[in-house]
Amino acid sequence: HPNVTLSQLHQGYYIYSVGKCINCHGSKKIYPYTNEQWKDIIDDMAIKANITDAEKDAVYKFVLAIKAAQPK
Repeated sequence: HPNVTLSQLHQGYYIYSVGKCINCHGSKKIYPYTNEQWKDIIDDMAIKANITDAEKDAVYKFVLAIKAAQPK
């Protein structure tokens, strides 16, 4: 993602892997979902997780970074 910072990736990682996401339902496998599906998933879960728009954006950018590193 062109406008991502290391701080955002760290925040997204923390929310996804340590914080709100995993606390409710465990982590989801990232690769099987498209970027658009992830956008919808994160939008839906953000309300339940009570995260801010900035936190939601950080999680989305973290997911995109993981997907970009997907083995071919």
